[in-house]
Amino acid sequence: KNKLSDFLFGKMFEGLISQTAQCVFLTRFAMPLNVHPALHLFCAPFAEREAGFSAWLTRVLRLASQVSMSITLYASEETHREMQEFMAATRSSVALKHIPAAALAEGPTADTPLHANDMLMWVLSRKGNVSHSPAFQALPARMVRVFSKNSVVFVYPETRILEGVDDYALAPDGTLLERGITLLKGAKGIFQKNQNR
Repeated sequence: KNKLSDFLFGKMFEGLISQTAQCVFLTRFAMPLNVHPALHLFCAPFAEREAGFSAWLTRVLRLASQVSMSITLYASEETHREMQEFMAATRSSVALKHIPAAALAEGPTADTPLHANDMLMWVLSRKGNVSHSPAFQALPARMVRVFSKNSVVFVYPETRILEGVDDYALAPDGTLLERGITLLKGAKGIFQKNQNR
């Protein structure tokens, strides 16, 4: 069973999502949707900067509203703020609790109880995107094993080229670094001025 899960939620799915830029939801439901009272939502740093942020969030909020499911968000302050603003703009009444997380959490915190009928959802991203981390590759198969009694969902947001994205790169520690493109452009201007003197 574990080998099958590793295959379905590992290399096989990785190959499938690499062939599409559309938003993909990978699900393993352990029970009917309407019996889930709470959703634990895990977002990687900079998830709010992905092109498909509002698209997947719209679907998640719609689901939570339809089945009366509260959301506990594990994410950075920036992602939480963007989500709050989106919920206010769309007049969403879903109950939202935020637990600050500097990195992508692999499960609920020790002081947050997890019940068998809670749903867990991780928002990941494809390689090359601003919120991507190499750790995402093995996470789905591992989480399916760890939370074998819970319904789990993995979201890969829509990908498209955004203006300004090339100005950023991921550092080895997973933080976002702004490339010196703007600085270099300024330096070029200085050199040109010196040559004209």
